[in-house]
Amino acid sequence: MPRILIAGCGYVGEATADLFHSAGWNVEGWVHSKESAARLSVKPYSIRVIDVSQRGDVAKRAGAFDAVIHCASSRGGDAEAYREIYLNGARHLLETFPKAKILFTSSTSVYAQRDGSWVTEESETKPLRETSRILLEVEKLVLEKAGS
Repeated sequence: MPRILIAGCGYVGEATADLFHSAGWNVEGWVHSKESAARLSVKPYSIRVIDVSQRGDVAKRAGAFDAVIHCASSRGGDAEAYREIYLNGARHLLETFPKAKILFTSSTSVYAQRDGSWVTEESETKPLRETSRILLEVEKLVLEKAGS
C-alpha cells in the first residue's frame, strides 16, 4: 500500500488526506497543535503534532513515504513565519524524505497577472509581496529537487 504524508492537515490537507485514504493509501497527517490533533483524532489515519519548521521534529518522523504534500499554514504570519514554515519546512521535508515525491501547495500570489486572465505554470512570475517571493523560492527549491 502506498504511503503519503500530509504535512499540514488543515483545511486543504484534511480534505487531501481524506481523499488519499479513501483511495487506499496509508496516510499520515501532521498538524501544528494539540487542539488540531484532538479534532482530527477521529480520522481513520494517523495524526501527529509536528512542527515542519523544526528540523528535529521532522527528522524524528523519518520513514518511508512514497509522497509528501507540504500544505502547512502560515497561520496568518509575516515574512519570517513564511520563511520558517514554508521554506525551512520544505528543506526539512526534502532532507528527511529524499526518495519521496514532494508536492508544495503554493499560491497564485507568485504570478504577475492581476487582471483576471488565465494563469498557468508557464505564466510570468512576479510576486509583489515578500511573502509571495518566499513562496516562489520554495516552488523553485521543490522543482529543483524533482528535476534531480
